Amino acid sequence: MSLGVDKLLLAGVIACEALGVGLGTAAFTAYIARTTNPRYTATQFALFTSLAVVPRSLFNASTGWIVERIGWTDFYLLCTLLALPGMALLLRVAPWNAKSQGSPTP
Repeated sequence: MSLGVDKLLLAGVIACEALGVGLGTAAFTAYIARTTNPRYTATQFALFTSLAVVPRSLFNASTGWIVERIGWTDFYLLCTLLALPGMALLLRVAPWNAKSQGSPTP
């Protein structure tokens, strides 16, 4: 399926990608903030963020090969499916889901 040259559609895809990357980064940062030990926060944060880029670094080299095999449309769909767990993680660790510690429970 080809939609031809459509700059507005391209801008929309880029905007959605940026939004997805931002939400994924927010989810990962919130997760790290919740799971690190306060005594070792800087060290653990540095290690976790370093480990987070390993899959991206490994898979970047093969994306051209994947696009050649499955095409751009299926590649974008695959990337969207792979991003869904990060979006689900955002729903799990987002600050709006946190229970306030100072309020009494009903």
